[in-house]
Amino acid sequence: MRGGDLISLLVRLSLLQFFLLSGTAQATQEHGEPEGLVTHELGHLFFILSMAYLYISIKGNREKISETIFFLSRAALNFLIWNMITFTTHLLRIRVPDDSFQGFYFEADSLTSAIWYAGNVTEHFFIVFACYYFLRAVRSIIKSTEQGASL
Repeated sequence: MRGGDLISLLVRLSLLQFFLLSGTAQATQEHGEPEGLVTHELGHLFFILSMAYLYISIKGNREKISETIFFLSRAALNFLIWNMITFTTHLLRIRVPDDSFQGFYFEADSLTSAIWYAGNVTEHFFIVFACYYFLRAVRSIIKSTEQGASL
C-alpha cells in the first residue's frame, strides 16, 4: 500500500468513526485549575517556541526552497498564530464569568468576553490551515521519496 493510499484510508476511517461513534460534543474544554491550566499553557508555550524556531530556521535558509519546505513553513506559521491565539484565549477564559454561558448561547457582556469569543472563533481558521499545509508537506515528502529525490 502506498503512503498516499494509507493516509486516505486513515482519513476515511477517522471520519467514519467521528460520525458513527461520537457522543455528545462540548463547546469548551475546561482544564482543572490551577495545575491543569498551567500545565496546558506550558505545552502551548513550548509549541509556540518550537514553531517560531522552525519558521525562522526555514526563512533564514533560503538556499533551496522546495515545495515541501514552502508548505512546512506555512504550516509552522499557522501553528504559531493558532497557538498564540489559543494561549491568550485560555488566559482570558479565567476572566469570563460563568453566567455568560446560558444553554446554547454566550453573552459577551464585557470586552474580555468579546475578545475571548472572537479568539475562539478565529483560532479554528488557523488550525485548519496549519493542518492543511502540514498534510501538503507530508504529501510532498511522500511524492519526492517515491521519485527518489531529496528534500
